[in-house]
Amino acid sequence: MTEPRRRDVAVLGGGMAALATAWRLSDPARRDRIGRITVYQRGWRLGGKGASSRGINGRIEEHGLHVWLGYYDNAFRLMRDCYDALDRERTDPECPIRTWTDAFSPAPAVGLASDPHESRSDQPGSGHRERQWTAMFTPNSTLPGEPVVDAAPMTPVELLTRGLTLVADFARSVEAPPTAGRVVLSARRTPPPGPAPGWAIAIRQAANLAVAAALELSALGASGADAAAASAGLDPLVGLGAPLSAARDQLRRMVGDDPARRRWFELLDLVVTSLRGIVTDGLLVDPRGLRAIDGEEFCDWLRRHGAASETFSSPLVLGVYDLAFAAQDGDPSRRRFSAGTGLYLSALMYFGYHGSIFWKMNAGMGDVVFAPLHDALRDRGVRFEFFHQVDELVPGDTTIDTIRLTRQLSPIGDTYDPLVRVGGVRCFPDVPVADRVAGVAPERPRELETHGGPTPAGHESIELVRGEDFDDVVLAMSIGMVPLTCARLVERDPRWAEMVRRVGTVATQSFQLWMRESDAELGLPATGVTLTGGRKPFDTTASMSHLIDVEQWPHEDRPKSIVYFCSTLDERDIAGEAHPDDGVHGRAVHFLDHLVEPVLPGATTPDGFRWEVLCGEADRAGSDRFDTQYWTANVDPSDRYVQSLPGSGRARIRPDDSGWSNLALAGDWTDCGLNVGCIEAATVSGLQAANALLDRDRWDAISGYWEPIDRR
Repeated sequence: MTEPRRRDVAVLGGGMAALATAWRLSDPARRDRIGRITVYQRGWRLGGKGASSRGINGRIEEHGLHVWLGYYDNAFRLMRDCYDALDRERTDPECPIRTWTDAFSPAPAVGLASDPHESRSDQPGSGHRERQWTAMFTPNSTLPGEPVVDAAPMTPVELLTRGLTLVADFARSVEAPPTAGRVVLSARRTPPPGPAPGWAIAIRQAANLAVAAALELSALGASGADAAAASAGLDPLVGLGAPLSAARDQLRRMVGDDPARRRWFELLDLVVTSLRGIVTDGLLVDPRGLRAIDGEEFCDWLRRHGAASETFSSPLVLGVYDLAFAAQDGDPSRRRFSAGTGLYLSALMYFGYHGSIFWKMNAGMGDVVFAPLHDALRDRGVRFEFFHQVDELVPGDTTIDTIRLTRQLSPIGDTYDPLVRVGGVRCFPDVPVADRVAGVAPERPRELETHGGPTPAGHESIELVRGEDFDDVVLAMSIGMVPLTCARLVERDPRWAEMVRRVGTVATQSFQLWMRESDAELGLPATGVTLTGGRKPFDTTASMSHLIDVEQWPHEDRPKSIVYFCSTLDERDIAGEAHPDDGVHGRAVHFLDHLVEPVLPGATTPDGFRWEVLCGEADRAGSDRFDTQYWTANVDPSDRYVQSLPGSGRARIRPDDSGWSNLALAGDWTDCGLNVGCIEAATVSGLQAANALLDRDRWDAISGYWEPIDRR
C-alpha cells in the first residue's frame, strides 16, 4: 500500500506562535506526515512583538518590557527542549548562555506602584499614600516547563481555594518573619514587626474564616458531584460569606493611614468579592465556567458583587490591567478587561506560578528565545525565508489556493543567516547584515518591518501555489494584519468579520535608560524589581541591570544600571503624529522631568531629572542626552498588543477551526484556552495549530488551560 504523500507547510510569520507550530511539526517523531516546513518572515528578525536586536555598544533594544511569568509552562517546556536540542555545552561551549537556566533567572520582587495623581478621597488614608509597594512572592520548589505534561487546568474551585489560602498565609506573614516556600505580600520590604493587638485579632479571624471556606471548596472540588449535588454543596460557602464580609468590614474600619493595612484589606476584599461573585453567579457549576462572565468588565463585575471602592484602584487590580495593556484604544481612562479573563489571569499570575512569579531573561528576548529557536529549527530542516512580506491569502472554495508575497531583499547565497555574535551570543543585529543580501536596504531599516512602508528597490512580487509550493498554511501573523492580508476571508466568513471587529488591539510605547548610578542610588526598591500600576504615560518600570554584563560598553561609559519603561499608547496621540517614535521621545522627556520621581527618586531634583546620570555621548547636555537612549512606538498592525476586551472571547476562532481545510491559525488572538496577549498563549495556540495539521487531539502534549465543556 502506498504511503500518503507528506504535506508541505507554509508558516506565515515569525513570532512565538509561528515558531511553536514549526517546532512541533518538525519533531522527528512526527515527520511521517510533514514534508517541507518554510517560515516566511518580513524583514530580517524573528520574534514579532517579542523581537529584539543589538545596537551601539552591543546594547539590547527591545520592543518593550519582556518578562516571563511562572505559569508559562508550555513556553518554558518548548525553550527547555530547544536548549537541550542545541546542546551548547558541547556544540558552542564559548557561548555564555548554554542552557535554559543560563537564559532565565527567577525574579520574585514585584512592585505594585500607586499613582498619587489618582483621586482616592473616599478611601482610608488617602492623604498619606505610599509611592510603591513591593510584593515579595517567595520562590517555590517547582520549575516551569517540567517534562511531564499536566493537562489538568486550574478550575474555578481551585482558583478560589488558592486565593483563600493566600489570605491565611499572608495573615501569618504579618505576625511573623517569612519562611521559605511561602508567598509574602508586604507593603514594605519586610513585614511590619508588631501589629496592634486589635488588628492582629481581626486578621486571625479573617484567616480562620478563609481557611474554613477553602476547606469547603476543596471538599466540593473533590466530591465529583453532578451539577445539582454541587449546587446543594454550595450552602456552607454561602453561610461563610457573611462572616467573611463582616471580617473584611472590620478590617476596613481599622486601616487608618497604615499602607500595610490598606494593602491587606485590599487583598482580602478582592478575594472575598471573588468568592461571593463566583458562588452567586453559579460559576462553580456552570459548564461555561468563567466564560459565563466573559461579556462583563472585570471591575464592573467586582462592583456588582460589592467590592469596596478602594479595590478598584488597588495596585493588585491595576497591576493586572497594566500588565495586560487593558486600556481600550490606549485611553487610560477606559480600562476594559473581560471579567472571566481578569479572574483567571489573576489566579494564574499570583497563585499558579512555578519557581518564581516572574522570570527575567539574561539577555534580549531575541538572544535567549528567538535566536536559539532559529538555530534549532534550522538544524531540524526548517527553512527560513526572510525579507518576505505577506500581501494576500487567496481562498478557493474550501482551501487556501494562493499566497501572494513581496520579496523585499534577496540573500547572497541559498539562505540569509540573520544572526551575529555579541559577547559570544548569537543575536539579531539592529540592521540587516549588508554583505549577506543583494540590493540596498532602506535608509530606515525598520521600514522593512512596517506594513505599507517604502518598498526597497529591486523588490519582487511572488506567488506560492497550493500543490506546488505548499499544501497547508499556518496563519501566524498578528490579528492586526488579518484585515490587510485576509480581506477575502473576512468578506466570505461572518466569523472572521466578527473576530476582526471584536478582538481589540492597542499600540504600545517604551523607552530604555542606561544610567551611571546603581539601582540603590536611583532609589529603586530592589534590584531586578518590576513596578506596575504607576503613573501614566509610562506605568510599568523594570530594573534590567542584570543585562549590563552581556552588553559591550567601553569602560569609561559603562552603566551601573539599566531601567525599562513601557505602557499603552493613546490612539489620540498617534492620530496627530506623523512619526510616532518622535512622540514617544517627547513624552519620555516630559515624564522623566516631571513624573518619574516616585519611581527613581535618586535621579531627580526639585528642578527635574538629572540628565547627567544617563550614559552616552559626553558632549550632549540636558535633555539632549536622552537622544543617546532607546525608545520606540509599536504602532504597526503586527506590533500592536492583543487585548481581552469584554465579550471578545466569544469572537475568537480556534486554531483548528479556520473554515478552510488547509489553514490553521496561530497567535495569542485565537481561542486557545488562555485568551490573553502573552507568550504562553502564543505558544499554546501554535501547538494547537500543529496538532490540527497532524490530525491529533487539540490538547495533545499541552498543559491544559480552562476550557468549557461546550467549546471542546
